Amino acid sequence: MARKAKSLKELLALQPPNIQYIVQPQLLSRSGSLFIYGDAETLKSWIVLELAFAITGGNPWLETYPTVKGKCLLVQTEQPEMIYRARALKITESMNGTAPLDNLFILSEVALPLDSPIGIGTLRLDIQEIKPDIVILDNLFESVTSVSDEVGIKKFIRGMGMAQKEGAAVVVVHHTRKQSNEGPRRLEDMAGMSDLNRWADTVIRVTATEYTSGGRPLIVRLDLEKVKNSEEDIRGVVIKFDRSTARFNIDI
Repeated sequence: MARKAKSLKELLALQPPNIQYIVQPQLLSRSGSLFIYGDAETLKSWIVLELAFAITGGNPWLETYPTVKGKCLLVQTEQPEMIYRARALKITESMNGTAPLDNLFILSEVALPLDSPIGIGTLRLDIQEIKPDIVILDNLFESVTSVSDEVGIKKFIRGMGMAQKEGAAVVVVHHTRKQSNEGPRRLEDMAGMSDLNRWADTVIRVTATEYTSGGRPLIVRLDLEKVKNSEEDIRGVVIKFDRSTARFNIDI
């Protein structure tokens, strides 16, 4: 049997793969993973819908992060399909005929069990037919038996690895854990964090900083808590949500 170890000369002679980042700078690579998490009612679902429209159109995400144009499969497991249609329609109308109608695919499947063979099989069929560059899951809580179930989380990660093996990046919407007496803690605040943190290349936390008079989130802050592949410091962004168009802007 031939040795597997490489000499330093052999190692340095290897040609590194051309890793293409779908979201720059070095936030999300092909076959990579990104988590967006935060408390309830912090516009996370709108933020990833904005990401889907940005990538499928090849436009900067949140006016800040450049993207590479590609196909997107957005799996939403929380809202009835017609309610989600209304959300997508509002954004589409705000784009004045420039919406990526052929590149964005939306699977509405309430409580799709992605820690089971049935749920993964359902997702696999769409991935094999669509061949997306990115799969967005909104959200993890509705897609596993329990975020505290270590076995279930491992099954979920292996299942989503199927999408990564097909060359798709994976984005997951998640929520914060119950606060302890220690108060907020960077990274550890994402529920079920230990296994998920090891899998995630990038982790972004969303925090509401200002609300409307009716108590709805108006301005949120995105903090980059982990960017494993970055060779530079990447700043977060503060964004304002316009409910009339369902779009975000950074001119606050």
